[in-house]
Amino acid sequence: MAVNKRSQIEVTFNWVYILIAGAVILLFFIGIIIKQRAVSEENIHREVLQKLETIFAAARVSEDTKYSIDASGLADYTLYFNCEEGITRYGIKDAGLEIEDAVNPLFAPAEISSPKLITWSMPYKLPFKVTDLFFVIPANTEFFVLGENKFAQELLNATREDNDRGTKLNINPIKKLDDIAVKGKIPVKIIDTEGNSKIYEKPIPPLLSELENQKVTLVSFIGPNQDKVNYYGKEGATWVKLNSQPLSIISFDEERETAKYAAIFSGGNKMYGCEMYKTIKRLSYLNEIYAGKLAEMSVYYEKNSELLYAQACKNTLTELKDELQSYQLRVKACLASVKDSKDLSHEDNCIELIKGALALNNFNTELSKTGDCITLY
Repeated sequence: MAVNKRSQIEVTFNWVYILIAGAVILLFFIGIIIKQRAVSEENIHREVLQKLETIFAAARVSEDTKYSIDASGLADYTLYFNCEEGITRYGIKDAGLEIEDAVNPLFAPAEISSPKLITWSMPYKLPFKVTDLFFVIPANTEFFVLGENKFAQELLNATREDNDRGTKLNINPIKKLDDIAVKGKIPVKIIDTEGNSKIYEKPIPPLLSELENQKVTLVSFIGPNQDKVNYYGKEGATWVKLNSQPLSIISFDEERETAKYAAIFSGGNKMYGCEMYKTIKRLSYLNEIYAGKLAEMSVYYEKNSELLYAQACKNTLTELKDELQSYQLRVKACLASVKDSKDLSHEDNCIELIKGALALNNFNTELSKTGDCITLY
């Protein structure tokens, strides 16, 4: 009997050992599978971001052009965009990988989950071309334009474009917020071109209040010339102002106020302020380049004093040089204030850029009208 019991114990022990060993081996292979899956997903995420970076780089090269990007393969992912300390970062949410860009301004919602993206590059001038502002727009967002002024009409005309590339935005005019008819649970962005702040003291219309908070955003242009902007978010049935002070719209181009479009397609006040900081910083570098060009132009007229309008051209260039130096000081003052406050609300420093751009443009126009003078830009 003792022998049988001992045998039974040994058999039981063997089976327990086999089960433990089998479990260890199984866990080992499961670990390998999970690790390989994680590595595979990381490689996929990296490849997606590299392709996005390439697409964005190619799209921003063409001035004032829209492109449609098929993002159906990213249906299960959410893209995120933010900008802090003058650096744009974007990537796939919760993936741990991201692209950084400290040079090119990019304006987009904080998060995008859409089967199609629309990119739009638009030249920004102050007074000469500084760069192309680049917008990334989810095609599944409904835009509603409140107001009937010149900019509202321009915005509607510019965004109603429809061609074979499928770049038409879903944008419609409204006379009041109650006119908004929401289709499904897609994101909604309201563009108030007249800035009636009393609207936001009232409860949000029922159809909008039913949507998730993060899916409803509002941008409002205020002031006599709509040259400042406020951002609003949604909390239940209440509007919440996101910025403490209105942000200044630094715009000079009479044909199209690119800075306003940037404000519209930004994810909020922080992104707008940060991306415009990058834009103004780029302007400071261009001013140095144009200062060098002015010096070369002055030398040219010194060496060719026999030209009919040489002295007149040289005199205007001297005034233009002084104005450019003053303009550069204004640019640096604006950059300093924006860096400290993280926004563009310091109108004394940043709005002054518009006056400086106007003065430069006047001198440049004077050069073009004086004989055969070479213009700065």
